[in-house]
Amino acid sequence: MANEIEKWRELPARGGADATDMALGKQRRTRRRLLGFALELFARQGYQNTTAAEIAAAAGVSRATFFLHFPTKAALVGELSRELAELWEAEPAPQGERAVEAIRRFLVFLFREAGDETVGSASVGALALDFFATYGTDMSAGIGAGTLHDRITALITRAQAEGDWSTTWSATTLGHILLISYNLVRPDLKDRTPEGAADALVALLTFGAQEPV
Repeated sequence: MANEIEKWRELPARGGADATDMALGKQRRTRRRLLGFALELFARQGYQNTTAAEIAAAAGVSRATFFLHFPTKAALVGELSRELAELWEAEPAPQGERAVEAIRRFLVFLFREAGDETVGSASVGALALDFFATYGTDMSAGIGAGTLHDRITALITRAQAEGDWSTTWSATTLGHILLISYNLVRPDLKDRTPEGAADALVALLTFGAQEPV
């Protein structure tokens, strides 16, 4: 079964859209195709080794079209975070769910929807430098309102209020640690189910480098 990012790559580059695709609008369909193919290329050859021209070619649009939507690759990654956060918000939450359970469900969502495709541990530094070059000290495009970091920070804040997560570190810091850890461990967990991968990462973050009981 295709995850959402795979479905984005299947959206028509031009023409041929069905009623569901048409509801997205041409601009958003193009943006999602660019996001989907960018993540595929980042996973295959690294963020720093992937050019805007390669992303555009994979998505079936011109390089100029890429820059109409995204001024830089960093801006594209920021948009990807917001698109995934929007998908996360549409996920049904069980009644009475505690924040720690929602955090695990958030991780299952990431492992399921991104699959093997992440920016990659070797590219995290290059991405950070690109963000600084694009936005200076304003990191709101990557961690501001409506991003994945915003969503997980809200969950961690709840978990701290419920007494299930430590308050030694701020929810913002823990949000960074969780998302960076996700990118770092994803290759090691590629053969696990999304649920199994989420449990392993929760165990690592909560108890240290050990398997979940």
